[in-house]
Amino acid sequence: GSAGEMYPLELEAARGISLLVKFFFQAEDGIRDFCLSRGLGDVYKRQDMILYVRVNGSDHTMTMLQIPRDTLVGEIGGSAGKINGIFANSADKENRVNTLAQYITKVFGLPIDDYVTIDMDSLREIVDVFGGIEVYVPVTMEYDGSRLEQGWRVLMGAECEFFLRQRKDTSATPRGDIDRLANQQYFYSALFRRVRTATVGDIIKLTPVVQKYINTSLNFMELVQLGMSVLSIPSENIIIGRLPVARGELYNGQDVMVCAKAETAEFLNEYFRPADDPLAAQQIGTPDWGTRSEVIGAEVRRMGEVDAVGGSDANAPADAQQAAQQANAASVQQPAA
Repeated sequence: GSAGEMYPLELEAARGISLLVKFFFQAEDGIRDFCLSRGLGDVYKRQDMILYVRVNGSDHTMTMLQIPRDTLVGEIGGSAGKINGIFANSADKENRVNTLAQYITKVFGLPIDDYVTIDMDSLREIVDVFGGIEVYVPVTMEYDGSRLEQGWRVLMGAECEFFLRQRKDTSATPRGDIDRLANQQYFYSALFRRVRTATVGDIIKLTPVVQKYINTSLNFMELVQLGMSVLSIPSENIIIGRLPVARGELYNGQDVMVCAKAETAEFLNEYFRPADDPLAAQQIGTPDWGTRSEVIGAEVRRMGEVDAVGGSDANAPADAQQAAQQANAASVQQPAA
């Protein structure tokens, strides 16, 4: 288009997107893959959140894979052997994120086109620029002087960070990081809801935050266009699930999660792999290690289902109420077993 015109990023059939958001990306037919990461401060700290995102432009869908930070990877993850240590322990000091991207591609058969790394400081600033974000808190949680009550809450940046990171209150998150990842889905839902209503003024105020705290293989215009494309995808077309794991035996004295290979292969084949190129369980390259729990499955949900939780509350946002009504109507229409 001509100068000054803005078009959503074209995800044509010849090229799609896969993104690594720690926040990572790889091209396939109609698809782009990303891996996204969120850090805890400076770039050498261990990654707090790792998210693999595939955007399919041909059918306007997005699938997201949450990777638990304690997933066992062995020596590449440092002394603790966890996936969140790959970045800090990378031998490639110039491009640490590439080590994580290569590991995910090699071990899980997930192509990556591009990456985005997001400093947690930017998350706080983005939320504060918006004047807070209305988030559904599924359970009251409290730790180290911070407390969030169950229900719909307008959270500022520091409160959002507590919500996203909290896994120490065993009454609120009895499964630790697994429940924390489930809670993070409510934040993603809230963030999508708020960004869809962003004004030109909001975008202007966000620009320096993005430039300061977000590191990516995309240029600024590509990042903006990608965001526009993602925001055009309806909630019912966004699927999010978690890597199936089991609690492992201690590794160098550390609690770890062990990838459940059979369940992971089934999950990846259904949502991420081409139908004509399935992944066998024995092809998944994570270490074999003893376990001490049953497998915790992917717990796949559509974002529309996440939107609907809490939607029956009187003070729920209008779109959450609508999502809940749609979910109720769909359940009523289901034939009796």
